Amino acid sequence: MLAREWVDLREVGSSVYGPVPFEIRVWVVDGLPIAWSFHYLNVVSKPEGFPPGPEDLRTLSKIAASVAPAFRSRFIVVDVAKRKKGGWVMIEAGPGSCAGTGHEGVFRHVCSRLRGEKGGFSGDDVGGPLT
Repeated sequence: MLAREWVDLREVGSSVYGPVPFEIRVWVVDGLPIAWSFHYLNVVSKPEGFPPGPEDLRTLSKIAASVAPAFRSRFIVVDVAKRKKGGWVMIEAGPGSCAGTGHEGVFRHVCSRLRGEKGGFSGDDVGGPLT
């Protein structure tokens, strides 16, 4: 059984199944939030309200960093969504090995960090680095 709070989320577009929420996946390696990407990039290529501002990215990073210690995995993802009335809510978190993204640059950046490399990734309107 699963119980979940009903949350009114800000919308960034629509799909054949209805509104698409303003949801961001934060990529965490070794306890550090290293990148973010729009979660539904495969559904909406140009989401309204993107990119998030610097304050929002700092908030996302703080949320992800606070969740990371609950996991023993060195690679996790934290999905966070923007509420209609403002603020952010964590939707879910889990092992990064089963997470996907439609953002090639973020994917490459995460893979590089998992290999211990530090690269120059600048990002774009729908995904980018956090550190």
